Amino acid sequence: MTKATILIVEDNGILAVYLEKILERQGYSTAGPFAVGEDALVFLADHRVDLILMDIELAGAINGITTAETIGRTSDVPIIFLTGFSHDPLLQQAKITGPYGYLIKPVPERELVATVEMALQRHRLDRQLQENEEKLRDILDNAISHIWAFDGSCYTYINKAYYDFTGLPPGKTLTLESWSQRIHPEDLKAVTEVWTKSWEAQTAHDNYFRLRNKAGEYHDFWCHAVPVFDKNGKFTHFQGFNIDISERKQAERNYQALFEKMLDGFALHEIIVDAAGDPIDYRFLAVNPAFERMTGLKGADLVGRTVLEVMPDTERCWIETYGRVALTGQPTHFDDYSAALDKYFEVTAYRPAPGQFACIFIDITDKKAAEEEKKKLQAQLQQAQKMEAIGTLAGGIAHDFNNILGAVLGYAEMARDDCATGSLVAQDLDQAIKAGLRAKDLVKQILAFSRQAESEAIPLQPAVIIKETLKMLRSSLPSTISIEQNLAGDTGLILADPTQIHQIIMNLCTNAFHAMEESGGTLSLTLERHTLGRSDLAGHPQARAGDFIHLAIGDTGKGINPEIRNKIFDPFFTTKEVGKGTGMGLSIVDGIVKSYGGFVSCDSRVGEGSVFHISLPALTDAAALPEEQVVEIIPVGSEHILFIDDEEMLSEMGQNMLQRLGYRVTVRRSSLEALTAFQNQPEAYDLVITDQTMPGMTGIDLARRMLQIRPEMPIILCTGYSSQISEDKAKSAGIRGFALKPLAKKDLAVLIRKVLGKATE
Repeated sequence: MTKATILIVEDNGILAVYLEKILERQGYSTAGPFAVGEDALVFLADHRVDLILMDIELAGAINGITTAETIGRTSDVPIIFLTGFSHDPLLQQAKITGPYGYLIKPVPERELVATVEMALQRHRLDRQLQENEEKLRDILDNAISHIWAFDGSCYTYINKAYYDFTGLPPGKTLTLESWSQRIHPEDLKAVTEVWTKSWEAQTAHDNYFRLRNKAGEYHDFWCHAVPVFDKNGKFTHFQGFNIDISERKQAERNYQALFEKMLDGFALHEIIVDAAGDPIDYRFLAVNPAFERMTGLKGADLVGRTVLEVMPDTERCWIETYGRVALTGQPTHFDDYSAALDKYFEVTAYRPAPGQFACIFIDITDKKAAEEEKKKLQAQLQQAQKMEAIGTLAGGIAHDFNNILGAVLGYAEMARDDCATGSLVAQDLDQAIKAGLRAKDLVKQILAFSRQAESEAIPLQPAVIIKETLKMLRSSLPSTISIEQNLAGDTGLILADPTQIHQIIMNLCTNAFHAMEESGGTLSLTLERHTLGRSDLAGHPQARAGDFIHLAIGDTGKGINPEIRNKIFDPFFTTKEVGKGTGMGLSIVDGIVKSYGGFVSCDSRVGEGSVFHISLPALTDAAALPEEQVVEIIPVGSEHILFIDDEEMLSEMGQNMLQRLGYRVTVRRSSLEALTAFQNQPEAYDLVITDQTMPGMTGIDLARRMLQIRPEMPIILCTGYSSQISEDKAKSAGIRGFALKPLAKKDLAVLIRKVLGKATE
């Protein structure tokens, strides 16, 4: 380890050399010697030394004391003074420089070495102490808390944080009076009482108060103070620190405001356990106003009491559930229904402190209602999708069935033409044709069900359809259900689609059957004519005063509960079990009747049965009835017809039928082949009859291509079913005739002559 460097300032050359040799022999480095103080100062300006041996009286203009004072202004290097007199008055003067020792000349070697070693060691300790003090001062000055010492009258120490907070000039003495002036007036009395008791008892204390800052704002502080005693145990002063807890206090105020104003219910509890540590009850510690509003229970009646005291019927499972939260710290979340309040709550329970649990309650009654409504709508959507799928299937079945039915009717009519009038074969074929026409109506019903056919209102006798429907329905009803009819024969006509009237009767009779399925009963139907005025039609804005045909369909079944009676006409509403109803029947009935300007009502008593009343406007304007067109003679012709249908059976039947009507017929079973034949000889044909649904090219596309070649070409488009084509769409494409399969021979013959614009018989 390198020893220290010692500067020698001595005007006695012999002594200076003596000192130099002793020190170097001890391993020290020496600098100088200098005889005058001025030279020493010049040297120290550029060099560093660890200790200075300097004579008090020097030869130069300044003595050792003045030189030491000058050095002390810029350096803390330790100085040992050399003097020839132990009582020299200069020694008293030298004390102001804080020397590290004195050596009386002549200087013994042992004393020199000991004094130098002690001075260097002391200087090292002083530096370490100074560094520690600087570190402590730096810590205190950079502390966020206010650190202080107080002797009873004033503060003997205050750190930088306090000065920065109050705006007082650093170093300014703070008295007890000036400090008190910064305390919030509302806190001063309590703070003074705590300080007085603590000072008299000489014990530590904690205090809370608000202190004003330099901007005039009050901050919340927590103060911790402890008494200080000297080595003899005598009390000297208090010291302590103040911590700014404004943010915490504000958070507490915010929490309290949230606690009081939050919309969700909040309750804090402590769990009560038995000797085995199992939860047996819990006590209310706090509840917020929202909890009071939700439950109707007042906090004043709850806080401090246990749940079994307040609500003795509380189930043990809830105590166990909350006990697990309070004892394990594992939170829980669940929905609960309160029968007493008729409300649903979303509950979150957690442990804010050991042995406690807090609950947050959210009223989710409306949310639950919305979820139920969503489920209902989803179920309705699924049911609607099922109905749509059934409709699509029905349309496909109708298409295929129409093709088959077309061939059956066509060939039956041709066979009928070949039979002698009045023969048994002719009579049988008449029945077959009649059955085919009924099947045609059935297909129309299927298409109406699938919403793929336009309804057509015509004047009709409702009694006729009622009787036909009951004849069809009778075979499906059990013998335990009897049918009573009271159908007036002179009720008159209504303007409606027969298929839809049939659908109304079927739906209501089916519902009546289901109502009496278990115990049997009587299905009754009454048909009458009534005149209704405006007062009779209150609540039915779609209906106009006048004559109405009234149909009543009743049963002696279970009846309808009054609570749901106003819902029975809602779409998808049903009380039937799965597989026995879609909830659409009454909604469809209601919609059909209202579309005709009528109305539906229901009378029902639980245990006695129900009666549905359907009122439809009577048709009174006979002049408005379409004239019945009767064609006694089937028109014929001799033109050349291009007939296109991809069904072999229909193409052959069509060819035979047209030939029997006198026409020349060219048949093609492919739309592409037909287009080629037409392109080759467009003027060879007088009329084109084409099916719509064919592979390769649809009938309407084929017609468009042909009309591009020959714009005036008469074309008839036939279809059994197509979601892509309608009569209006066909006419807009330039097609002159539109026919729905199956076509009777007479209808086809009339349509052909209409399209060709000739009346040839």
